[in-house]
Amino acid sequence: MLSADRAFAAVPAALLRWGVSQFDAEVRPVRVAGNTVVSSVYRGAADLSFGDAPVVLTAGYPALSPAMGLTHGVHGIGDTVAISVHAAESAVSDIDAYMRLLDAALQ
Repeated sequence: MLSADRAFAAVPAALLRWGVSQFDAEVRPVRVAGNTVVSSVYRGAADLSFGDAPVVLTAGYPALSPAMGLTHGVHGIGDTVAISVHAAESAVSDIDAYMRLLDAALQ
């Protein structure tokens, strides 16, 4: 078990509910710590199946928030990596140009 999992498991449920109730997703912070998020998930060997079909890729789209208008997902299974991008127009006005730049950088 990861340290974060152990810490989460040790917090009483009442305190978790209180903490979650304090979060207001509509409030825009005065400052943010960064401009984007990159979430990376490696799902291990490509030995999963969905029914009789082998799982050949996995992906996810990290959520946007008032403080984060551009997020990236890097999801891998076996030797396959999928890149996802989720953006608000206020953060990236030309998503097609951004995707071309990202694609060129990853080549």
